[in-house]
Amino acid sequence: MSDLENPAGRERESAERALAEWWARNWGRPVDLGLLADILPVLLRAEFGRWSRADMEQLMAIVGRPATIDSGDLVAQAAGARLVAIKAASAEERFGFGEFRSLGMTFTCPGEQQDPMFIGALGDCVRLLGVPDLVGGPDAQAIWRRDGRTLILCRRSEPSAVQLTIEPTAARDAADRAVWSRGTWKPSCRWLAWPEEDRRYDVGVIGFKEPTTSGLAQFESDLDALFDSLNRDLPLLYPHATYVIWQLSIPERPDWLVQGWFCAYAQHRVEIQEGGELRARMYPHGPSSAREIAVATKAAVRAGGVVHPGRQLRFRAWLSPTTQALQAFRLGLEWDEQDPTADGADQQPDDAGPPSAGRTGSSAQNPLLLPADYDGAVRIATLAAGFDWTWYIDKDLQRFCDAAGWSITGSNEYRDDLRTDLSIQSRSATVGFMKRMFDDIWLPVTDRLDESLPWEQRRKALADTFVVFGDRLIEALGPPTGREPGETGTLLWDRYRVWIRLEVGSGDIRLHIVSWEWQAAADAEAKYDAGDW
Repeated sequence: MSDLENPAGRERESAERALAEWWARNWGRPVDLGLLADILPVLLRAEFGRWSRADMEQLMAIVGRPATIDSGDLVAQAAGARLVAIKAASAEERFGFGEFRSLGMTFTCPGEQQDPMFIGALGDCVRLLGVPDLVGGPDAQAIWRRDGRTLILCRRSEPSAVQLTIEPTAARDAADRAVWSRGTWKPSCRWLAWPEEDRRYDVGVIGFKEPTTSGLAQFESDLDALFDSLNRDLPLLYPHATYVIWQLSIPERPDWLVQGWFCAYAQHRVEIQEGGELRARMYPHGPSSAREIAVATKAAVRAGGVVHPGRQLRFRAWLSPTTQALQAFRLGLEWDEQDPTADGADQQPDDAGPPSAGRTGSSAQNPLLLPADYDGAVRIATLAAGFDWTWYIDKDLQRFCDAAGWSITGSNEYRDDLRTDLSIQSRSATVGFMKRMFDDIWLPVTDRLDESLPWEQRRKALADTFVVFGDRLIEALGPPTGREPGETGTLLWDRYRVWIRLEVGSGDIRLHIVSWEWQAAADAEAKYDAGDW
């Protein structure tokens, strides 16, 4: 395996720092939604009646007295919030629309506040409506179909804004079917996903299969738009869509052509089959990465001799974790019907996705994963998150070991050595302390990598295993409080008097149980080193 050409180290480090700052800015700090926080609950809980003028005027009064403009639409606005009720055309009455066909709210904000504003608004919507029925992109769309209404929360770039649109579901679907029957329907989403796959039949499908791509130029344009959306929108929609894995193939050939993944909280990846050799590269978040992945993919498709992608190419795509599922992945291609479990088809270890993508679930099944004790690590992390910590050695250490089923095997002036009960090669854990108090318990939760393996294979195994652990801990502990992307990725959970930290080590995955005081000192030191003091 050889790497695709990488950017200069300084550029890569800059991109990773930018992503870390994005997560800290948008997920690590509270956001004041201002008037938006007052408007959202009213609109989400509103009764729309018959969608008459009187119904619209009553709802829009939360912003101000609506005025009628030339088109017949109603408009009300105040303090950055603009409500617009779109009047239905007479021809649309046959679909079941009332006097008005939709109500939209646009809340403008400075560009640097748009991401945290959207994340805050999405959180409020989830608290009031539950998990979205569908999510997708572009524009980070979260969709709920509730009580006969379809609600879509998204962000807009020009002007920078958070937007909520509400329409009557039955009328909207009937109008879409009529447009599709005329052959003029165009999808509003490049990709769509069910955050909860077990509800996919209750939620149903929005839209239709897009037309087969008309040529190579159209395919490449669709690919650019799709990859740009996945790169931009997954972090905003997390944890409702986490990891999108994709693969392009030529049916008459035994191996896939090019494949990769986009992740909400870790690096992206692309792999290319070239002359019997696998070439791969990891990418940090950022618009340039989406463009570079698209360029590499288009080059691989052209090098494969593809001239008419609608006839020659097939695709597969899926989501990880397996509780999520894709509804649409719009490239104008047909699904690859080749059985991935058949002999010679899509065999490991050359599979496209991380092992949590639904076809492999343990290191025993997937050679790309490090041998690990996932259940044991989740049990220890959950125990530590709810433990009554004082961080005094004589009060906590033996008590925690008893609860975990561990034992103390050695001690010196600066550390204690523990033996864990995890089902991995090394069952050791280390406790660092000063005088009467300790501040960190760290332990490996996987076996160590075989150092004789090529570096790219080792790096992929670490990344894949970290994603599986992240998914399992998020399921147990909820969304992480913080994260640090990159090859030495980290996920952090803040609990009472303790931080739980999962990190990628030099040759394994490690779990740290850290005191508040130690983590605060480490954060302050990192800020000082970065000049942010």
